[in-house]
Amino acid sequence: RNFVKLPFKSFKSRFQNMSRLAVILFAVLAVFLGTAAASDCSSFTACDKCIDYKYFGVSQCEYCPVDSQCHTVGSKYNPCTAAQCVSKSSFAGCGSHTCKLEAEDLTIVKYA
Repeated sequence: RNFVKLPFKSFKSRFQNMSRLAVILFAVLAVFLGTAAASDCSSFTACDKCIDYKYFGVSQCEYCPVDSQCHTVGSKYNPCTAAQCVSKSSFAGCGSHTCKLEAEDLTIVKYA
């Protein structure tokens, strides 16, 4: 008798290959999304815009008044200490969650 053999072995190897491919694609996507978030923080120059930036609903940035730059949370390039930085992210550990007014942000109005 000739029975039809089902290709269980080939199905198993295909499934393993697809699983490996899914893991690789997930890793690439995670790196890409992390890089996108990191590059977005450096594009902000104002403190309020910096700390208000969210990526997928999570605050990603911290502002450093020492160098007047916006950095990704945990960046090794941020010269500020936790006491100096400003961020709304719970991961940042910054001492402040609100921006202080800077001289260039103030507009003086004279009344006649």
